[in-house]
This record gives sequence, C-alpha cells and structure tokens, in this order.
Amino acid sequence: MGRKRKQSSLPEGALVVHTYAEFEEYIRLFAKGDFDLLLVIGRPGVSKSQTVKRALEGIDHLYIETHATALGCTSCSIRIRTSRW
Repeated sequence: MGRKRKQSSLPEGALVVHTYAEFEEYIRLFAKGDFDLLLVIGRPGVSKSQTVKRALEGIDHLYIETHATALGCTSCSIRIRTSRW
C-alpha cells in the first residue's frame, strides 16, 4: 500500500505551474521585468535552477539557492537594494 502525500498549504496568491512551457513563460516574464520577485519551489530534479539561470544570464539579479530563511532573504535584498541606489 502506497503512502499518501501530505497536502502542503500554499501561500495566498501562489500560482501552481503544471507544464514546462508555462514555467518557462513565467521565467521569461520575470527576466523581462514584468514582476520584481519570483520564488520557485518544487521537487528536486525538474530543471528549475538551470531554466532560471539560463533565462537570467547577463541580467542583474539575486539568486538564492537551496534553503533560504526569511531573515537571510530580507538581509540579501536590503544589501542589494541599498548598493544600487
């Protein structure tokens, strides 16, 4: 008998992407500057990192890999923001 996966709760307003084409479109829009923040969360081995890195190559961005805490993300974004202006 297989184990049931526990349903994870999503933050309000979170979008669930079901296809690679849809994922790549969101990455493209982000790279174009249509929105300021993109969080990509998903199971390992589905090419999330490579897709994002390829799309953002040559574009100024902050890329946080693996397990980031809220404090760490806030600290990084403040440092980036204050160093640019």
